[in-house]
Amino acid sequence: MLDWVAAQPADLREVGILAGIRCKGTDLDEDLQKLILTASNASVRRICVNLDRVREHARTRGLSRMAAADWGKSDFFTGAAPAPRRISA
Repeated sequence: MLDWVAAQPADLREVGILAGIRCKGTDLDEDLQKLILTASNASVRRICVNLDRVREHARTRGLSRMAAADWGKSDFFTGAAPAPRRISA
């Protein structure tokens, strides 16, 4: 690589393609795919991390199909730094 080129943001179609690769055996509804795309800020790396979380969630609950309602209020990986810890004296 001799040149730095910014990555293009992912779109919903690409989330579907990645879901087919990362979440084999689990179908993701479009509403959940949209949530993943938004939470991931269209970053492919973050999308993959979140798809792995969704796959694990589905497997532990025995689900072959996931929708936003199945995900519930669980957090997605957004790339934001964790809040600093406060140590009280």
